[in-house]
Amino acid sequence: MNVNELRNRILEISHNEVAPDTNLKTKALSWLNSAYHEIVSDSLSYLERSLEKVSVINMENGVGNLPTDLSRVMKVIDSSANVVLSQISQSEAAEMPEMDHVSRAVKYYWVDNDKIYTQPHFTGPLKLAYLRQVEDLEESTAESSIVIPKQFHYSLVWGGLVWSSIFERGFASQSDLKLFQAKWDDAKRELKLSLSSQPMKTLRVKPYDVT
Repeated sequence: MNVNELRNRILEISHNEVAPDTNLKTKALSWLNSAYHEIVSDSLSYLERSLEKVSVINMENGVGNLPTDLSRVMKVIDSSANVVLSQISQSEAAEMPEMDHVSRAVKYYWVDNDKIYTQPHFTGPLKLAYLRQVEDLEESTAESSIVIPKQFHYSLVWGGLVWSSIFERGFASQSDLKLFQAKWDDAKRELKLSLSSQPMKTLRVKPYDVT
């Protein structure tokens, strides 16, 4: 299912709406995104491979710009010397001997906002391995861009229903909400089991029709 279909399914169940207006569609997309980021964050250690990227940072006198989609630095490498830099804090860099500032062998790095700094100061390319940010789902987002496995995409409806009850309204029946929460918790647990290649039970990920 694409993003629009997932969003609309949430609204069919939560509001009994088959032709929602723009305002309600916008709200439902935010519920879907809350569920999406929750399940990704919950399984992030198993999703790192699909989020890994490599970029070349052109350093100038020890300062370079980080990629705009960076979430976390994994490794910084000086390819010319085949050296992996060690991460330090800015205060640790300031306490290093002055001769380190003029040494040609780059050894350390630290990050501050959207900048990366090296110690000693370095001019030239560095290879940066990092985890990219998980972007919000948009109406135009292709299903293939959703970072969790396809068999779990429909389970985002469960999460969207849980988040709709937080942001928008309660359900007429508490048993409905308990069902949605239980199925959402199951989906998150089974996703981690699946990603870690452990045996998993068959999980019903398509929501039941609620009349």
